[in-house]
Amino acid sequence: MTTIKHANILHRDLKLQNIMIHFTNLEPQKLLDPNFDLNKYVRNCPFDENLVCKITDLGISRKLEVDQLAGSSCGTITFMAPEVLGGNLYGHKADVWSFGVLFFQMITGFLPFDGDNMIDFIEKLKQGKY
Repeated sequence: MTTIKHANILHRDLKLQNIMIHFTNLEPQKLLDPNFDLNKYVRNCPFDENLVCKITDLGISRKLEVDQLAGSSCGTITFMAPEVLGGNLYGHKADVWSFGVLFFQMITGFLPFDGDNMIDFIEKLKQGKY
C-alpha cells in the first residue's frame, strides 16, 4: 500500500474532519443495535484494538517532491502553518504543523489559536499565544 509520505503528497487541509478511524474489531451490526453506545465503546477501547486511520479529502492536495515548494494558500485557516498564512513558499512541513494543531485539538478539545477576526487570529499565531 502506498502511503502519503511515499507518494510525496502534500495534503494542505489536514483536520479532524478529514480523518477517518476504522475500529477493525467492531462488528458492523453492533452499530445497528439501539442499545449500543459508540461513545462508551471508544472510551473503553483497549489499547490493543486494531485501528486503521485514513486521511480523506485530497481535493486540494498535490504531488510535491522533497526538494520542491508550494506557494498557494489553501486549506482551513485554523490549521494552516504560519508560512502558508503569510503567503510564503512551503513544503511538507506545513502538513506537520497541521498534524500538530490536529493533535492539540484531540488532546484538549480546543484549537490552539483563535481570534475575534482574521487579524486577531494571525497576531496570536505570530506571537505564539495559544
